Amino acid sequence: MSETIERDVVIFGGTPAGLMAAAAAAKHGCSVLVVEPERHIGGMVSGGLGRTDVNGSQYVGGLTKRYFDEVASRTPVEEQTPGRPWDLEAHVAMEVFRKWVSEAGYRLIEGRRVK
Repeated sequence: MSETIERDVVIFGGTPAGLMAAAAAAKHGCSVLVVEPERHIGGMVSGGLGRTDVNGSQYVGGLTKRYFDEVASRTPVEEQTPGRPWDLEAHVAMEVFRKWVSEAGYRLIEGRRVK
């Protein structure tokens, strides 16, 4: 199946970096398309890599800090690792990414490739 889609910004890969770039571009008024070849967005962060190597929020800012703060706010206290508020559950990471896609209003295509 072939489809031609025109957008100001096209991002190949629904990784955390790709999704954050899409959110930033959409926030600035660009029409955005994200194409993820698999049926899973968020890369390793929403795929089970739940332990971060960040020991202090002073090293993280912008959308990344907003993302981790939102994940931490959705993680029940009993599931949080003491002293490591940014360790996360994969399902929570996925929920936040899906919410961001919806809020930003850009198009996401999963399970397709670019020709």
